[in-house]
Amino acid sequence: RPTAPPEAAPDPAQPTAAPSDDGRSEVLDQLGQIWAALLKVDGVEPGDDFFDLGGDSLFAIRLISRIRKAYQVRLSLQDVFAAPTLAEQVDLVRERQAS
Repeated sequence: RPTAPPEAAPDPAQPTAAPSDDGRSEVLDQLGQIWAALLKVDGVEPGDDFFDLGGDSLFAIRLISRIRKAYQVRLSLQDVFAAPTLAEQVDLVRERQAS
């Protein structure tokens, strides 16, 4: 029996939908590069925790400054502690850009 075309149709559609993430992947890449340079680590994954990678409050202040320069958004030290993973910070930056 031949496979049903309607079942095969959604699979090719999903990859085309993924790139339209409204710039999230760009922020993820750029902020990941900021983290990597600041913390002197090779590559950062979305689930990585800033503090587990060696960040502390002084590094967090530097991170806040770099985020302000790169994205023109203000984060507080409390924001970094409340959203310590790269993915959480990406979402926070994007929320602040939208407001």
